[in-house]
Amino acid sequence: MKISRKLPWLTFLFIGTIFAIFATYTPWLLHWATIVSKNFQELIQSPQPNPKDKFDASLRVSQVIVSSLATLATLAGSIFLVLNFKISQKNLENSEKRLEEDIRKNHQESEINRLRLLSDDLSKAVEQLGRKETYAKIGAITTLRRLYDLSDNNRLAIISILRAFIKDTSPFIEKTLQQNNSQELIKSSVRFKEDVKEAIEVLSDILKKVFADKEVEQELHLDFSEINFYEANLEDFPFRNSTILGSNFTNASLVKADLSYVNTHLSPLQEAIINHRKPIAFVGTDLTETNFRYANLKKAIFPSAKLEGSDFSHADLTEANFGKSYCSTVKFDFANLYKTDLSSVNSLSIAQLSKARLCQTKLPGYLLCEGISGDRDCEPDEENSRASRLSEQSVRVNFD
Repeated sequence: MKISRKLPWLTFLFIGTIFAIFATYTPWLLHWATIVSKNFQELIQSPQPNPKDKFDASLRVSQVIVSSLATLATLAGSIFLVLNFKISQKNLENSEKRLEEDIRKNHQESEINRLRLLSDDLSKAVEQLGRKETYAKIGAITTLRRLYDLSDNNRLAIISILRAFIKDTSPFIEKTLQQNNSQELIKSSVRFKEDVKEAIEVLSDILKKVFADKEVEQELHLDFSEINFYEANLEDFPFRNSTILGSNFTNASLVKADLSYVNTHLSPLQEAIINHRKPIAFVGTDLTETNFRYANLKKAIFPSAKLEGSDFSHADLTEANFGKSYCSTVKFDFANLYKTDLSSVNSLSIAQLSKARLCQTKLPGYLLCEGISGDRDCEPDEENSRASRLSEQSVRVNFD
């Protein structure tokens, strides 16, 4: 601790003041001491009371001088102590400021070193993902999980790395099959390897943390397009706000997965720019209790999918095809079922469609028999368009 330079000067000033006081009062004190001594001698030698009075008076004056001197000395000492306290307090404050500044600099240097180490670990993890050994890839994925919790600056990069790894290590091969005179696109490949399973699990855990933060949720839009999820375990996976154009979910398990606000369909402009993609198909996919709220599922196909407890509330299911799926517990509240094909589904009730928008919707025969119409909610223009189309078909049939 550095001592203030003001302290020696104040000490000298205090000592000088004391000397000045003594130098001023000492002659008086000696003078009255001489008078007291003289009066005392006269008092011994003379029996008269007058010398005694003179002695008492001189003694009292000397006592007053001594008391005054003591008071001044006490006052000077008090002033010195106060000044010394103030100086010590100032030195302490300066020391605390210097200590805080040193701590801040050390913390800043430590943070820089920590971020440098995290960046090095991230680079090494990315390098390990490119190795052939499965154990090396799993180790890298585990490192990415740890780095996500330690580094705020690299979180979005880690999410992108895991997503890219899943896509690059899960290529699919388009395969065309003929079933009941209808062509369906099946994208199949080998089963998921252990490293990809680990990456999906880690990414799922990370995205759940992300979506727990409402502010970050609005900014995050991931692209899971053209990824092969064939027979993948995606239970409780948060696809929220994602794009999944052309992805393969054949025989995958999406139990309780969150697909709310997902987009599975290109806009007309995108279709004109990007090569045509087949509609997304959930072939044999387990979608039990899956959340599709507000999802864009135009032209999506759900052949033989398990839909128990799935929620399609507010979803856009324009031209979607549900095949022969069981829909007894599926929610369609406020869903857009324009041109949706529900003609072959099982266990669908009128109550489930009471809040849905039905227009040119293909309904199963057992519901039509109960009096519900697939054009229940069509606008006038849509009804005229449908009537015109049916009229053209009738004329064509008569002409033939």
